Amino acid sequence: MKGTLRLIGRGSGLLLMLLGVLPVVLLALAVLRRGQSRAGYDRVVRAWSSALLKVFGLTVSHAGKPASAPVFLVANHVSWLDIPVIHSGVTAGFVAKAEIARWPLLGWVVKCGETVFHQRGQSDSRQRVLQALQQRLKAGRNVAVFPEGKTTDGSALGRFHRQLLRAAVETQSPIQPVAIEYWNHQQQRHQTLPFHAGETFLHNVWRLLKMPPGRVQVHWLPPLSTEAMDGKPPETRHLAQRAQQAIEQQLIKDHYWPA
Repeated sequence: MKGTLRLIGRGSGLLLMLLGVLPVVLLALAVLRRGQSRAGYDRVVRAWSSALLKVFGLTVSHAGKPASAPVFLVANHVSWLDIPVIHSGVTAGFVAKAEIARWPLLGWVVKCGETVFHQRGQSDSRQRVLQALQQRLKAGRNVAVFPEGKTTDGSALGRFHRQLLRAAVETQSPIQPVAIEYWNHQQQRHQTLPFHAGETFLHNVWRLLKMPPGRVQVHWLPPLSTEAMDGKPPETRHLAQRAQQAIEQQLIKDHYWPA
């Protein structure tokens, strides 16, 4: 019964967000982009993202601060909501598979953050993505990736892939690990958010609209330097390992995983 009531209430709120608020947000972003008002653009994205999370019954807390732009953000990946979670703290251009652009709701969310889309199956797509990330960092804008490459069930970290970290090394932009923790109303790791096997995006949204309220804890961890030492740039493999270890240690420290 409670799940049905939450579905009705949150579903109504989501429709209001999509049909009433989103057109105004997109118009405001277009005007701010044309006027080159980055501060105003960022405020609108953060406000929209925070409101979207509230629709799903999630409150967000931030520990630490995002590094000054340009910064290359890397985070653990549990849910599609990770994108608005990070955008509630700072605006960054994400890397996402091209088909996401056509998904309802999420496609609009990621486009608001100036996402770089990766076309799987095309050999030159990764190089185009790297070039796009480097251009954004050189322009003083943040970028963000999920180095695991896919969502997990949150019970452990997948191996962090290193390829896209080349963009940070090439531009000498700091890499900031971001640990995202989803907690349920019983103060345990939230196991409702991750995709179930074979679950579609719309089915996942339907299920999340019914879940009990929860909270998100975001840890902005100390940035990793990418500056050359003794004339040699740091290895992307080493940077990926350090970022993964930093996030893993934070999750263990917070007892996000059972001992």
